[in-house]
Amino acid sequence: MERFFHFSFLGLPYFGKPSYYSESGYISLLNGSKTYIRKQLIKLQNENWIDEKTKTIFVELVAYNPGYNYFGIIKLSLKKTEVGIFEPSAKIEVYRLFKYLNIEKGNAKAFEAFFTLLGIILLIKEVYYLGKKKLSYFKNIWKFNDFLIVIWMTVTNVVFYVRMAKISETIKVLEKTNGNVYINFEKVIKLEWVFIFSLSITAVLTTLKIIEFLRFNNHVEAMSRTLKWMFVCLCYYFVFFAAFVLPFHLIFGNDDKFEIIDLMSFALIFQKSPLLNHRKNVGTFVLLIYYIFLLIGMIGGFAIFVMIATTEYLEAKKDSSKTEVNQFGVYKHFKKMTLFMK
Repeated sequence: MERFFHFSFLGLPYFGKPSYYSESGYISLLNGSKTYIRKQLIKLQNENWIDEKTKTIFVELVAYNPGYNYFGIIKLSLKKTEVGIFEPSAKIEVYRLFKYLNIEKGNAKAFEAFFTLLGIILLIKEVYYLGKKKLSYFKNIWKFNDFLIVIWMTVTNVVFYVRMAKISETIKVLEKTNGNVYINFEKVIKLEWVFIFSLSITAVLTTLKIIEFLRFNNHVEAMSRTLKWMFVCLCYYFVFFAAFVLPFHLIFGNDDKFEIIDLMSFALIFQKSPLLNHRKNVGTFVLLIYYIFLLIGMIGGFAIFVMIATTEYLEAKKDSSKTEVNQFGVYKHFKKMTLFMK
């Protein structure tokens, strides 16, 4: 029993279909040669490690391919539901732990340093304007967008350096043990996903910032005014859309045969519906309900969005007649939009 523990394994909770599983549990480390692992499995079997009271079994394997510099994390699970049905599942995640092994590592580090420096400069700038203008700062939609950019850039930088610290810690363990012990990559992978998500949000908000820079153009100005007029309506639209999607997830969310509306929409566009491959495993009535939800979400939601955009564009067009946009003031416009000259 010397390798049969019950403790927290420094992992993350697992949200399975039947129930929720914390990161703690009975854990056996299967490190070493094939012969040793086989003996360890026989030992666990003889000690009744798995019996009728076992609810879930998780098996995690880690492999490294030096040719492609990728770690493969294979997660296998077997869950027993309350009614006695066994649900197997498998998941493979690929992760690049060593970031700076190729000849472009200098460029990568330079861009990372530039991104961090830019985040610090923008943070100081927006804090200065926030202290100067107080609550009136948030009345301008473009300043509010700047505020969100700074927030997400800060989050991205923090997650980046936390991730790098975790990677350095993992690499030290690898170098110390020569890769002969099990290492939990779960937190490193989660930090990677959080970093990519926050960086994506920053990129989207920065793209919206381009609209502000191009307002000297009549077409972009019209789009800007339309978005301004649509802001409240879009808030209501997404609230009602979320209310529609919620029952969709409650009904179909726990079934691997179904996909959520946005992913399924792209799958249908490219004629690669995963549902059609499982139509023998689901009833006709379930299929009918699913496609009704899908059509309402895709066609109905898009139609309502177009109606809102058209109506608000007409209102924005009336408002635009009150002011004229100077198409030739490009230099003054960009000078006004520079970093510290607003």
